Amino acid sequence: MFEDLAVKKRVLADVEDATDERAIFASNTSAIPIQDIAAGCKRPENVIGMHYFSPVPKMPLLEIITTGKTAPWVTATALDMGIAQGKPASSSRTAPAFTQRAFWHLSWTKPFFLWRKERTPSLLIKRCGNSAIL
Repeated sequence: MFEDLAVKKRVLADVEDATDERAIFASNTSAIPIQDIAAGCKRPENVIGMHYFSPVPKMPLLEIITTGKTAPWVTATALDMGIAQGKPASSSRTAPAFTQRAFWHLSWTKPFFLWRKERTPSLLIKRCGNSAIL
């Protein structure tokens, strides 16, 4: 889908009309803030960004972007989906470039490599503290 806010909001409205309250609306946007997509929808707590880095088959990273209203279970589901796909995931609130620049910062080195070794979020959180997954 094109990076067009009006189109994304129209699709989100159609999805909300056709699904129940447990449906998650995940957008792969990298240019439109997730909170702008969620603004005015029926269930903003179910809206999340899942930004796959290109080229997707070669890049192992997934960036999960939340809003101030994203429900914790929605974030956990997106994280679980990324892990099931073999993609280490970081999570952040919407911001310019999201966590792309911050991901390479040294503070991510330990959580990233522990995730690659442990492959279990609970062990990662236990070893790195809650800051491992924001």
